[in-house]
Amino acid sequence: MNYYDWSLSKGLENAGVSVSWFTCDATSELSERNILVYKNFKNIYGSSPKALRIYRFISGLLASLYQARKQKVFAVHYHFFGIGLMEALMVSLAKLLRHKICITLHDIESFSYKGRPAYSAFCLKKISKIIVHNKFMHDELLRFASKLRIAIPDIHVVQHGNYLGSAISLCKTDAKVKLGLEPNQPVILFFGQIKAVKGLDILIKAFKDVINIIPNAKLVIAGKVWKDDFSKYENLIRDYGIIGNVYLNINYVPDAEAHTYYSAADVVVLPYRKIYQSGVLLMSMSYGAPPIASDLAPMAEIITDGQNGFTFKSESPDSLAETIVRSLSDPNALKYISANAKSFVAENFDWNVIGEKTRKVYQEMT
Repeated sequence: MNYYDWSLSKGLENAGVSVSWFTCDATSELSERNILVYKNFKNIYGSSPKALRIYRFISGLLASLYQARKQKVFAVHYHFFGIGLMEALMVSLAKLLRHKICITLHDIESFSYKGRPAYSAFCLKKISKIIVHNKFMHDELLRFASKLRIAIPDIHVVQHGNYLGSAISLCKTDAKVKLGLEPNQPVILFFGQIKAVKGLDILIKAFKDVINIIPNAKLVIAGKVWKDDFSKYENLIRDYGIIGNVYLNINYVPDAEAHTYYSAADVVVLPYRKIYQSGVLLMSMSYGAPPIASDLAPMAEIITDGQNGFTFKSESPDSLAETIVRSLSDPNALKYISANAKSFVAENFDWNVIGEKTRKVYQEMT
């Protein structure tokens, strides 16, 4: 979220909004002239006991809201990846201090979790505006709210911005060599959090067919496991006899190393079973690494097959294998799609435009 938050803050500043950013002590500093940064949330990550980290979070929250009140901040803008007890507390305290509240909701799935509807209903009654990143999320949120009979405030679609400001592209050959790969080896990248819904098993099943046609292809898997068992993927790789064609880095990959992976990729595969939005999709396009994604609605809002990326039939290893082979079989077409992907996110996911759209959402709260 570091680059996202900085870019949104800069876009808001360029739109004439005075921004105070309340964050944690792990946030990296970037130089922006008028953005006030307060690192009130201290030591909320790590190995400390959960109760202690919760206490630190609440202390940071109280300090932040108190500072915002003293500064006569017009509105509090939260970013929620779910709605539970902690989010209800955040909304309650902001409301107690008479702040207007806008939230960007990054994950709608939380509305369907057992025990969450009560928190969702409570929060949504007190929130003035909701921002989501695409039409699919907008429609899904309305469906969830209708199903749960939750009254909902205005929903605004404001896109997730591009990563052009942080995408430091390396020479593709140098990036491959840096990873210990052959310079001319086709690289298929799976990057990011590894969990069941991300469909890595679908990609592995497809890849066994890909190397029958492109024997020197390399599948690079880089990311941290989250609530999943990686041994099932290792078993597939072993059972298919493709271990020599697979590169594994099953750890969190920091931004400084992510440049190498995206720069080395000939294509980036997103074989997701379900998704509401994807930072990896926008990241790959920002690097000019053509994406191959499931034909889910959020992906189809961004990718035009054969123009700025590729889509395949969701949950179909056969369709994915065919699409990977098709993408790698025409280097000239791949260069065209790479350039289109980069220009597309530059034109349609600009942070200054996003800042202006967000400013207008705030303006409606007056």
